[in-house]
Amino acid sequence: MKLSEGITSLQENPGKVRIAAGINSKEDNVMSHFNDLCQINREAEEKRAEAAQILRDEAARLIDFYEEWLGLPSMYWEDDDGDLHRYVETGLPCKTAADFSPLSVHNIASAPDNIFRMAVRTWVKSSDSSYPVSVVIALELYSVDAERVSLRVRVEDDISVRVFINKPSEEAWGDVVMHMKKHIANHLKKRAPSALR
Repeated sequence: MKLSEGITSLQENPGKVRIAAGINSKEDNVMSHFNDLCQINREAEEKRAEAAQILRDEAARLIDFYEEWLGLPSMYWEDDDGDLHRYVETGLPCKTAADFSPLSVHNIASAPDNIFRMAVRTWVKSSDSSYPVSVVIALELYSVDAERVSLRVRVEDDISVRVFINKPSEEAWGDVVMHMKKHIANHLKKRAPSALR
């Protein structure tokens, strides 16, 4: 390209002069700030996704431990129609037992506040029927460092329990499942007439 053509080109497109000279326009700075914000948002989303995966994995670990801890006769019970149902089911928290819909832990999303909430429904058998009781559990990432990760876990409206996920399941989840049992037992006791409690 001839020098005269280059000068004409730069006159027609002054932005090239600024770029060539390393001068940023106000518009360039605005885009730079916007790109900074977009990058911060991308990083936040990546961290949210990482936290959600940890919480989902630990929720699944809790359910596995809970099923083992209960000492179930089997994983499933059979209704009067011969259909099999899991003794322990997970789903989204709901207001009434009729609204409960089973959903795998791995299909439950963390809330915008970065807390993983799930309902855990346990079917309790009696001589002639099975009765479901649900408790809501909330898991939140509490701390992460090179050596360990801890969660804050709340069963219903109890005080949160701190769980270190690098510990064996019994040590990590023992307090949580005891809180679950307490709530289920209280719910079952309320089924009896108040005069006989």
